[in-house]
Amino acid sequence: MTSKRPLILSILVACALLFGCASVVREPIRIEAQVLWTQSSLDEKIAAADIIATGKVIAIEPSHWNTANGRLPPGSTPDSLPRGLTVYTDAEFQVAQLLKGDVQEAVLRVRTFGGTVGRDSMTFSGEPILERGKEYLLFLYEDTGTTADIGPEHYLVSGPMEDVFVISDGKAVSENDEWELEDLIRYIQAPPTPWASPDLGEYLLRRYQEFDVPVMSVEVTQEQPLVVTVTWRTEATGEKGTPDDPIYSHIVQREIDLASLQGYAIDSYVEIVVNQVGEQVTWGSGSVGQQEGWLLDTTPARLTDLETEILIHDRLDSHGLRSLGLEVNSSEGLQTVELVFWTPSVDMANQLLPAFMASLEPQLDALNAEGAHIVSCRVEVWDKGDQMLLNYIVDLRIGIESWWMAEGITGGWFPEPAPAGAP
Repeated sequence: MTSKRPLILSILVACALLFGCASVVREPIRIEAQVLWTQSSLDEKIAAADIIATGKVIAIEPSHWNTANGRLPPGSTPDSLPRGLTVYTDAEFQVAQLLKGDVQEAVLRVRTFGGTVGRDSMTFSGEPILERGKEYLLFLYEDTGTTADIGPEHYLVSGPMEDVFVISDGKAVSENDEWELEDLIRYIQAPPTPWASPDLGEYLLRRYQEFDVPVMSVEVTQEQPLVVTVTWRTEATGEKGTPDDPIYSHIVQREIDLASLQGYAIDSYVEIVVNQVGEQVTWGSGSVGQQEGWLLDTTPARLTDLETEILIHDRLDSHGLRSLGLEVNSSEGLQTVELVFWTPSVDMANQLLPAFMASLEPQLDALNAEGAHIVSCRVEVWDKGDQMLLNYIVDLRIGIESWWMAEGITGGWFPEPAPAGAP
């Protein structure tokens, strides 16, 4: 069974304009933020949550702006709103059963984003809206974002409203899932362990299908130590891969590492890629969790996605590559970055890429030191004929790099040996 957690892709702001010509009374400001959410498993939500509890909402407090006095600065207009300004609403959640975490309070303050302050309002599509008198099972995490310093102590809800479990008649029901409440509680308190149901092959196969990886088989090929072999099919008909291959390869390796976090005692993996005519085109292997401290740092970013985008825009040195797009998405406060660049030709790309690619990880580390928490970065490079020259992704948590390069792009910048999917 699966649930979702948020991946914020973009905020589209629609505002009502503004002041009357002969009056100091302005029109209400209305902001609607469109938020997209990405899939994640129930197991991942259990692992990431600081607090998991059942309980009842006993009060909803008035909404506030995240300013010192909770109100907008005088003379505010949609165009003059400071960056990072948001509306939040706190609810008092009376705990019935604590399933994970260490809190002594019988009532927790749960903060959601959006609400109405006077005549002004802000809404976020999909953001949980808790109702007084209703019972819920909530996955909560500490606030490290734009309202972290606004007390009292509080927690944020993990996931969109469609994934929030409402408790009624002995069941825990969301728009995407339904459990007997006692069964869900038992599952949360006893997450999957090695060789428990679902078994490792079924678990990984389901995860790959969720991300549309063209996987053919997932097999445990050795039990002591445990080795898993994943075979998937590229769209290519020959030996050269396609631009999508590094993304698939990245997901294959990432999900194996994440499975070990869920309790599967995986020692290593083998990845086999075959083409459309059934020929093996690449073969690779690796150890699981080879970076010291890998996946242990799940502290959410101190900067919002928008603040991180601004920081990247101001600080990232592209070494002459022209930026076409920049996007920061987050899931439980862990951020992914997509960078899209343009260059006029293969020759120019070969001149600029070595310096940029050599500097990319140090630059990402520097951004993280300033409050971002970037865990992966994808880089696309296109030419003036709208042909992709490079599709590259690096996962900083688990040390995985995957890429595809067009014919003629220099290989001088990448490490050896080449990963699966690289021509």
